[in-house]
Amino acid sequence: LIAEVEGDIAQYAADNPEFKGQEGTVSYVFDDGTIGAYAPGDARSRIITELGFVIPQVVIDAAGDQFYSQFSLEEIGKLDHDLLLWISYEPEAVKAIKESPLRQQLAAYTEGREVFMTEMEAGASSFSSVLSLPYLLDTLVPKLALAVDGDPSTVVE
Repeated sequence: LIAEVEGDIAQYAADNPEFKGQEGTVSYVFDDGTIGAYAPGDARSRIITELGFVIPQVVIDAAGDQFYSQFSLEEIGKLDHDLLLWISYEPEAVKAIKESPLRQQLAAYTEGREVFMTEMEAGASSFSSVLSLPYLLDTLVPKLALAVDGDPSTVVE
């Protein structure tokens, strides 16, 4: 099963060569306004790195020896890269970040390079099992492709 999922990831990466080398974050937001992104070694970030994305150095440096980096909302620009992938289980936190005037100033937002995982995708990403990853890949990869297609008018749902 592991080999099958690894093969699926490799196939998705091969089918989407535009992912290779693009900087992306798997970012989170909490109800208290805390934001951040997962470091490369965390399973949530490994999914996108295995597809070809790279985690920005600012996230790596801020994480240090932890599996995540943490920023104030005023530092949201540190998450503004080729792909801004949001993961959250908390509907109020998602609503708060979507309504934030600071988020609306990000190039990832204005250029359509931002993706919000659904609750199911966020769960699948966090579990990162041979049972959850096929679902996540099937639903998330098309969104990632739309986000990095270079067309700001593309709507990522």
